[in-house]
Amino acid sequence: MKHPSKEVRLTAASASLLYALFAFERKGEWSSLSAAGKLAYFMQRRVAEMKAGFSTYTHLTSSAHPNPETP
Repeated sequence: MKHPSKEVRLTAASASLLYALFAFERKGEWSSLSAAGKLAYFMQRRVAEMKAGFSTYTHLTSSAHPNPETP
């Protein structure tokens, strides 16, 4: 009996998690639900940090900013 092929679509987040789990296994670690949960947690933290848009000049006053026209 031939099974019809089914296209699997992953979100970018799911694909990133799978990639991280494969990399985890290549290093000799066990991939488990616990490991997936930990990786997902740290990936979420990293994305949150990236979205925060940290800037070197965030805490400086406008007079101390090298280019006062740029916030």
